[in-house]
Amino acid sequence: MFGSILGAIYRETTIIFPPAGLIPSAQVLVDGLKHTHATCAAIVPLVAEELSNKPDLLDFVSMNLASMFYSGGTLSQSVGDKISEKMKFFSIIGTTETGLFPTIYPADQWPTAEWKHFQFNPDYRFEFQNASEGEYEAVIARHPDSDKEQPVFKVFPNLKEYRTGDLYVPHPSKPNLWHYRGRGDDIIVFLTGEKTNPTTMEQMISSHPKVKSVLVLGSMRFQAALLVEPEDAEALSVAERAGFIEEIWPTIQAANADCPRHAQIKKSHIMFIKPGKPMLRSAKGTIQRRPTLNLYEMEIDELYADAEKVSALDVEDLDMSALSIDCKDSKAVASFLSETLSSFMDSKDFAEDENIFLSGVDSLQALQMTRRLKAVLALPDLEISTVYANPTIKMLTKAILNLAEEGNTTNTLEQSSRVDIIEDTINKYTALVDHVAQNVTETSLSKHDSGIGLNGRVVLLTGSTGGIGCYMLQALLSDSSVGHIYCLNRAENAVALQRARSSARGLPTAFPVDRVTFLTTDLAKPQLGLGNELYSRLERTATNIIHNAWPVNFNLTLPTFEPHLEGVVNLVKLAAATPGRAHVMFISSVSSVMGSPQNPIEEKIITDASAPLPMGYGQSKYVAERILGYAESKLANVDVTVVRVGQVAGPAFAPGSWNKWEWFPSLVVSSLHLGMIPDSLGKGRNNHINWVPIDVLANTLVEFSVALPGQETPEKGILRVLHPQNPRPTSWDGLRPIVIKALNNAIKGKGRTEEIQEVTLSTWIERVRKDAASLDTAAKLQDMLQFNPAVKLLDFYQGLLVGDEMSAMEGDKALQASETLGGLGGIQADWMHKWVHDWVKA
Repeated sequence: MFGSILGAIYRETTIIFPPAGLIPSAQVLVDGLKHTHATCAAIVPLVAEELSNKPDLLDFVSMNLASMFYSGGTLSQSVGDKISEKMKFFSIIGTTETGLFPTIYPADQWPTAEWKHFQFNPDYRFEFQNASEGEYEAVIARHPDSDKEQPVFKVFPNLKEYRTGDLYVPHPSKPNLWHYRGRGDDIIVFLTGEKTNPTTMEQMISSHPKVKSVLVLGSMRFQAALLVEPEDAEALSVAERAGFIEEIWPTIQAANADCPRHAQIKKSHIMFIKPGKPMLRSAKGTIQRRPTLNLYEMEIDELYADAEKVSALDVEDLDMSALSIDCKDSKAVASFLSETLSSFMDSKDFAEDENIFLSGVDSLQALQMTRRLKAVLALPDLEISTVYANPTIKMLTKAILNLAEEGNTTNTLEQSSRVDIIEDTINKYTALVDHVAQNVTETSLSKHDSGIGLNGRVVLLTGSTGGIGCYMLQALLSDSSVGHIYCLNRAENAVALQRARSSARGLPTAFPVDRVTFLTTDLAKPQLGLGNELYSRLERTATNIIHNAWPVNFNLTLPTFEPHLEGVVNLVKLAAATPGRAHVMFISSVSSVMGSPQNPIEEKIITDASAPLPMGYGQSKYVAERILGYAESKLANVDVTVVRVGQVAGPAFAPGSWNKWEWFPSLVVSSLHLGMIPDSLGKGRNNHINWVPIDVLANTLVEFSVALPGQETPEKGILRVLHPQNPRPTSWDGLRPIVIKALNNAIKGKGRTEEIQEVTLSTWIERVRKDAASLDTAAKLQDMLQFNPAVKLLDFYQGLLVGDEMSAMEGDKALQASETLGGLGGIQADWMHKWVHDWVKA
């Protein structure tokens, strides 16, 4: 109110307030307009929703106002569209601490579907930092030239940046346009690590005429649940609740269809508010999420406990006759697996050799299936890792029979046959390379121009929106030898996503159309999913391909990565059809060879199929290396470089931060919370820290791909395998005092007096475990993760205690190929202080 009065004085306008005590409503707005003249009205989302459902009130308001804006929450697209069709309608945004944000709106574009979008005034120095998939937190970075535009630092004079906690989504095609999505604390983080923002689902379900409001919940649970507040506040009997659920179920199904599977609502996870215990709301009528969830904490725990009892047998989906399954009968087990999968996947039928994860089964469904198998087959030792390791009905049936008969773990089965599986996979895809080689003729090559064009190299970059990808894109743009870059990504709104991801890292977001083209592709499809014209253009012009896109999921098995191996072959096929000698560089991982007995591990293709670590991710990278090595030997005009990347640190010289949720940052943040830090990082890690900062790595990779100025491409037949690692390694003994100093500085900044103590790694792990065990609710666990993120990685840290000594990696070839890498110093104290500062303030 104070801000509104000051604004009216400054603009020499008259401001009208409704009578005190009235609940905001569309009728109050209409009654006010009947008694006084106004040109603009400020409303809350609740009033906008009411107007959209009452055409007569909306017509009256649109005829008596020139414009209207809302604040205090989010609106569904359908609600805003109805109002925008009638009048100029837009949103404003601000906080108590900052006041209203200076925003820029489209001029004379009404009606418009972009009523929710606006541009922030650049003088305010907003940075958008990635919070979850496609959503970014607005952070105000302090700047001496923007003192007048940044009043928040008058309120908080000691801050260097102010985190608003508000999430925004970029416009899919127009740069610098954003719309408000909700609060950062609205994001639900499930126990699987997957995230969702529930606001869109809540808006859709709340649009049902019998529903007043809903809240989606599920933080640190395995799946989402729904709290419903009906329009009629009367108590409902059990039968009435069931009938109500059936009545709103089509609306819930429609909302489920628009959200990821792990965030979908099941009937067993719907609860109702109690009479006399309504959802808590602010003065604006906006639901207060956390206080409401705290109010219903006991009921929520009971809901999940009851659902857990039901889901143990999945009674609502399960044919009770299945309870008599003989887990030593292969046909009966296979039939039950097929029935179970079908119930999870909308009656889809699975072939016995079909990879269930490639067909859409996600982590939540894998967990549900494991629970069902445990209960029905009476196999308490069956783990979800068994399902991941055996992703077909045939493989899982064999694993279950073995477990039932002999008690062997499926991991043993998988290990005994993994070399054969790897070799079979290699043979499958090298045969496709043979087919490519047969179709590449001198005639097909001669129809194109040869060599690098007058405008420089043309680089195809996959995975440009990822961490390394964002920095590589900037490095390519800074390289004068690169004429054009094609960014190949799966996302439909790749330009907006790139801008948002780069902005979140503090990187430039200008991508000149004459230098960068963003293409939506599917690498596993013929012609990469592109039309004839676009694909032919790439064939004619591409000189370099940098393949950086790869899913990072350590649960999945090798067969699940087959679409990505198909993508490798398709990129080889494209390279083979380009003029001259195209250069393909594949970003691999040290996990592809860390199972090798070699010490040190050489910079070359390793033909021993037992070399990768026993996980699908490392195995898939190994198979990709073998495919590319074979392709280089078969295709006369394709050069290949394989780069095995190890631990990547935060940026040293460029903007950005090191992801707080990775294993080392989580260790440091939790050490601050616990007041203790481990004196060791486990076997094999303690005395050899050769991490490469992400910005240095990106520049190094670009040098590997396009070669240094004046440096010739390697001689044909010499496939390069490179290990980019810090040439001046340090140890944890040398790094730990720097980390402790940074943490002690953080402690002093919080007004505390204690100092960080050194303890053994086992003691530190036990303290983290004890901290986690002290929590009695999932909500408290979610809060704890902000300052003790190591809780989620306990198994990983436990593995450091028993892990094998790691082999060293040769790196001379990488140093010879990159001046940037050769000039890199060891991990510097100021880098570590910056990283720690970023982690503890987040």
